[in-house]
Amino acid sequence: MLEVIRIFGELRKLGWRPLRTIEFGLWDGEEYNLIGSTEHVEARIDELRRNGYAYLNVDVAVTGNDFEAAGCPIYERALLRVLGRVTDPVKQQTLRSIWEDRASKMQGLGAGSDYVAFQDIAGISSLDFGFQGPPFPYHSCYDNFEWMTKFGDPGLEYHALMAQIWALLILEMADTPVLPFDMEAYATAVKGYVVDLEEYVEAKSTSVEQDSKLDLRPLHEAADAFVDNAARFHDWDRTWSENVEGTGGFESNVMAIKRMSHNTRMANFETHLLDLDVGGGVSIRFFSLSPLPSHPIRPDPQVFFPLPPSTQTHPSSPPSPRTTDSNHHPTLLHTSSCRLTSTNSSQTAPNTNTSFSRPRPGPATTPLTSPASATPSTTAIGCSRGTRSRRLRASWRGRLGS
Repeated sequence: MLEVIRIFGELRKLGWRPLRTIEFGLWDGEEYNLIGSTEHVEARIDELRRNGYAYLNVDVAVTGNDFEAAGCPIYERALLRVLGRVTDPVKQQTLRSIWEDRASKMQGLGAGSDYVAFQDIAGISSLDFGFQGPPFPYHSCYDNFEWMTKFGDPGLEYHALMAQIWALLILEMADTPVLPFDMEAYATAVKGYVVDLEEYVEAKSTSVEQDSKLDLRPLHEAADAFVDNAARFHDWDRTWSENVEGTGGFESNVMAIKRMSHNTRMANFETHLLDLDVGGGVSIRFFSLSPLPSHPIRPDPQVFFPLPPSTQTHPSSPPSPRTTDSNHHPTLLHTSSCRLTSTNSSQTAPNTNTSFSRPRPGPATTPLTSPASATPSTTAIGCSRGTRSRRLRASWRGRLGS
């Protein structure tokens, strides 16, 4: 984690700014019922539900050379893209080719690490990953730096590779205008869950129960509708790419507001699956993932991108109102302790188009604005091991030059 932080610190010195804020954190008390991360989430629960969008969890970074990942299916596309950019130091193949040759799949999350509070209490989509190996000497007296450098990972090659994967995933979450979430993969996974449930029911049913077995057709129909809606939802990704990236990287305010709404729907999706209603039951908000045409965006001339403090002409002016579809939902990215969230801002800026061409590194004093949302987003990253007692946090407001 410290190496990942150093990398982003060097980028920061070169003038780079993420579109969304990045937070790094290390949790204590993991072995004692996940106390550190759970207390952190409970203390910030309203903020995290409102502002968090992703959490990357790294509990055991390296114990071998087999890369494994578990998490929400929406990370599948971004993870494969990252794995295609890094190479195994021994096999001299990209991790994606190794992943596909082994027919590996991203597993579901259990309840054994610090992602639990973020995923299950705050509703923040989470991903846990690392290089796995033999169980020994994990949690033994030989689980130390000497064993790692002599036997576990001589030369720390897989630790360096882990830092690359981690940093690239952070960039995917924090520095892309359209969140790289794959709702189609989520829908496909849900459809698979229904099939698994049906097979389980049939396997456990007796001959008497077969006559009155559970009717799962409504679940199948809902899953099929989810698959169809997710495909239509992502049609807008191509529309945005054609209108912005295909025309020199310039985005109008109307297109920006639509993109914010698109990102907010994805960021809110799992938060809205939390059973928070009085009396229980997931509300109709589950079906809020629908194509943009069904949810028209009303351009609001008072929705602006914030200016940096040095260029404000009226710093004490009251905050301008935001539309209900503006991207005020911060991003949260966590690893054993990596979270992405966003912070609020009341500054206003002229109503101008935004360029998404990649800015060149420059002095930190260069005026910067954030096109990604009316409020800069925050991203957090963290690692958790029971023996770690030091907590490190760093947050930057991400703004991209227009």
